[in-house]
Amino acid sequence: MTFRFNVDKYQRVDIAELKLKWSDLAATLTSLQRAVELIGMVVRNTGFAWETLDRQLAQMADEFWLPSDAG
Repeated sequence: MTFRFNVDKYQRVDIAELKLKWSDLAATLTSLQRAVELIGMVVRNTGFAWETLDRQLAQMADEFWLPSDAG
């Protein structure tokens, strides 16, 4: 459950009602990558390994969808 500010109060938003897909998350992450990199460089003077994140997310998604008897 998340909240959205509306006029002068917060209202609950049921995330399931948004009908988000995995591709929505991927598109959001892609659009935010450069901003996160720039903020990170300013704050910590570092970079971020986006390729590693992509590999880890793909591996987690693959493992999630494996049949339970695939072991």
